[in-house]
Amino acid sequence: MIHILNVVDRIGQVIVLGVMIFFTHYFWIYMQKIGKMGTVSNTMGFKMTLPMTFVFIGCGLIILHTIFNILLPREYWFGAEKPAATIEEEEA
Repeated sequence: MIHILNVVDRIGQVIVLGVMIFFTHYFWIYMQKIGKMGTVSNTMGFKMTLPMTFVFIGCGLIILHTIFNILLPREYWFGAEKPAATIEEEEA
């Protein structure tokens, strides 16, 4: 059962990685278009590429986290379950 959950978890992580790479790629293209147009914030007066950069950095961090989740074993994140104590160990 644990093996099946590990496989399902890895498949989910690979799907998330694919979606994030897809989103980051098209967000980068969109950010370049906004930069070329010179769009400025109405209230603050700075270019809109500045706050959009933080979204791009966040995408990069999510991609990195997902790669670590795929590569590192599940026990690294959640800890290994301890085996049940024997009767002799409980009495000691």
